[in-house]
Amino acid sequence: MSETDTVTAQPSHALQDKIREVLAGAPEPLKFADLKKALKLAGVPTTGKKKVTDDEIKQALDFEMQQHKAFEHEGKKYSVKPPLSAEEQLEKTMREKIASLDCRLAQ
Repeated sequence: MSETDTVTAQPSHALQDKIREVLAGAPEPLKFADLKKALKLAGVPTTGKKKVTDDEIKQALDFEMQQHKAFEHEGKKYSVKPPLSAEEQLEKTMREKIASLDCRLAQ
């Protein structure tokens, strides 16, 4: 972390745990709106008197990213896995194309 980075105050551990749990269970990185929906399904109150606000979720997500327990991907999506490097992305794309060609040749 550089000197210009600001450290986010630590949010509740329960919210952090739920965020990590939801992101870990997602097959693909989630947009913020999808993360919020998944948190609601996981039992995090997003309405009512004791609701968790968007700002609190963003603060917890920022804290998780500062701790390298969550990562931001292209298109403002979030995951517990770091984004692929350019080389890894190219390799993944090539494998998918080869697999697609193999399927076509097998037919």
